Amino acid sequence: MPLQVLSSQDAIKIRKQNLYSNWPNRGKTNRFEPVARPKIEAGFKIEPGSTIFTVGSCFARNVEANLVAEGFRLPVRELLRRPEFDNVTMASLNNYGAPSIFNEFCWALDSDKPFDPDTGICQVKDDRYVDLHVMNEVRPAALEEVTSRREAITELYRSVRESRTVIITLGLSEVWFDQVAGNYLNVIPLPGVMRQAPDRFELHILTAGELLGYLTRTVDLINQNSVVGANILISISPVPLNQTFRDLDVSVANTYSKSSLRAAAEELVYAYDNVFYYPSYEAITLSDRKLAWQDDQVHVTDALVSEQVSRMVGAYTYRSGGEHSRDTLIESLRGGPSEQELDWLSLRYADMIKADSELSTEYAHLLIKYKRFEEALSVLEAMLVDASTIVLKVRALKLLERFEEAEALVATNLDNRSRNHQLWEEAISLSVDQGKFEEAHGRIDTWRHLAPSATGLIFRRGARIFAGYDTKVAIDLYARALEFDPDDKYALVAIQKLKEIEKLKEAERLKETEKPKEDEVFGTLEREASSPELNSKAHSQKLGSVLFDRMKAWWAPHHERG
Repeated sequence: MPLQVLSSQDAIKIRKQNLYSNWPNRGKTNRFEPVARPKIEAGFKIEPGSTIFTVGSCFARNVEANLVAEGFRLPVRELLRRPEFDNVTMASLNNYGAPSIFNEFCWALDSDKPFDPDTGICQVKDDRYVDLHVMNEVRPAALEEVTSRREAITELYRSVRESRTVIITLGLSEVWFDQVAGNYLNVIPLPGVMRQAPDRFELHILTAGELLGYLTRTVDLINQNSVVGANILISISPVPLNQTFRDLDVSVANTYSKSSLRAAAEELVYAYDNVFYYPSYEAITLSDRKLAWQDDQVHVTDALVSEQVSRMVGAYTYRSGGEHSRDTLIESLRGGPSEQELDWLSLRYADMIKADSELSTEYAHLLIKYKRFEEALSVLEAMLVDASTIVLKVRALKLLERFEEAEALVATNLDNRSRNHQLWEEAISLSVDQGKFEEAHGRIDTWRHLAPSATGLIFRRGARIFAGYDTKVAIDLYARALEFDPDDKYALVAIQKLKEIEKLKEAERLKETEKPKEDEVFGTLEREASSPELNSKAHSQKLGSVLFDRMKAWWAPHHERG
């Protein structure tokens, strides 16, 4: 069954209205480089200081630390203050798999299915036991201590009933199954446990459908037991598999693991009104690797974790005092503020704009829009050179008619291998603005040979540039665009409008060609009027008769044309 069904009209309408429907290239405001910032669909708001229940992988632990700093209450953090957790780290609470997350909620919320210590707790040495469902970093301890920790963990998960927000971060789909207990573990059992019962455990690679089943049961449990009406935020941990037990490259195994989790999460969001997806996985994995990952290439850098939490808090919470976060500021700039509003924003958030390349690019774009070209160049000069800044520099220089400088930038940054579509467009516009039409056509040809799949689009953009200079050339280029896409309604409408303009121009030309005929009628007046015989009665009568005959002859055909 399809995840979603849209009529062709609705699908096209959504695509046109969605500002984020196209993958950005390097010539536009680039929301994926160097740090990716996918659009956040915030379907609810988190009240300041409210309780947030968090569960998931090590990435969830990093998120928790930042949420505490933002002033939220997190029960999982309070658990570690209990005496039985004195020598236990936060990592011991990591939970990686959808089945093991379901287990914890089931044991806490379903009285008919409590935790079974006979199968869930194993003896590994004399008077030393382990809980098979916590991380192996927790050292074996006396049975009483292990049992006490288990009771505290179950109590923690039971507190989800009073949490208005639940954040679940999914880690992997490569999980271990306990054939004796009939459930999944959180991590691989300790070597000592496996030696005791080598046939007890199996590795299972779950499908997206199986993962969805466990997630659905988890959401149902939370919804049935919540006393405050919880909103559930699902995310996929960007942290990859550190190792795989499959006969695959770990990168291939990790791609399947994350893909199956992502597919299950998407279905879950469509199935429940109170489940939402947060794109932390996309944000981290699409970012520059040197910025996103620590040296182990497994764990996310503190800066990127802070960035994600800041975006989450900015999108899902009510900021006090009307202050802009980084993300709400960029949305304000993209929303097209008035020139007065732009000046206020640039003054109020000067440091934030200056320190952020994406904000600076948006600011420079708006300065160009308001014809403040010199100011835009000053902003761009202070930025690192990238594909976006080059395009804006060329545009500003062109509009200032500093053509030589603009051409120098084009020559330096545009060659026959460049795929910066926006820079190609600016280069063509630069040629046309200087009246170098042959050069403009040459650039169009070079561009379309470089990107043949975009030929129709290239002809259309070239036509748009030429439209203000030569409507016949523009019509020809739009017609060539239609050869590649006969259903291009934009090109069809543009051709119709340009032909109407051509008709008006032709009418004006006809009018101009008829002016000499009018001169023939009236031109003799001045010559005859200067005749020495001007004062004679005969001359006046002759002049009037000739003038009348010529006016009559001129008027007849004009009158017939209406």
